[in-house]
Amino acid sequence: DNDLEKNPLLTTAGQSDIRKLSQNSGVLVKSVTGDCFMQNPFWKANHIQQHKLFKKFEKICEACVALNINFIVIPLVDDGALNTAEQERFLTRRLLDYQPYLEKNDLYILFESDFTPSRLSGFIDTFPSNCFGINYDTGNSASLGYDALEELSLYGSRVKNVHIKDRAVG
Repeated sequence: DNDLEKNPLLTTAGQSDIRKLSQNSGVLVKSVTGDCFMQNPFWKANHIQQHKLFKKFEKICEACVALNINFIVIPLVDDGALNTAEQERFLTRRLLDYQPYLEKNDLYILFESDFTPSRLSGFIDTFPSNCFGINYDTGNSASLGYDALEELSLYGSRVKNVHIKDRAVG
């Protein structure tokens, strides 16, 4: 979150460089993980900061649209974890209010979570599947001892991105 405005994703020059690198290499950037949302989650901020932090979210969305990036991962882990029902209600309400923008711009919000499989299944069911899904992080699931078959049977159809991660088990 520190110096986010200097991130190449959010600058005109940086976006130009990303386009050139992608064109020259043939590598397409299709997802962005918003670690800044873990560092300063708008759903945990006080009322005064919520608006400011949500504006950062909007700027990231705009940058993704400009670069034809379709998936924005919101990590609901570590400092970004949902700790209260109020935080969950606030996040849900704000993102559902933002749904028309997401639909218009072919953006998906993907949640990465440390919820149990049944809790994550219930959580994702509150969001429409046309612009909300799951970023399945193999390292998080393995380190928490979750059964991949159970996870995929509960919400596999909502998985839009897989993050292979080196988090240790146990």
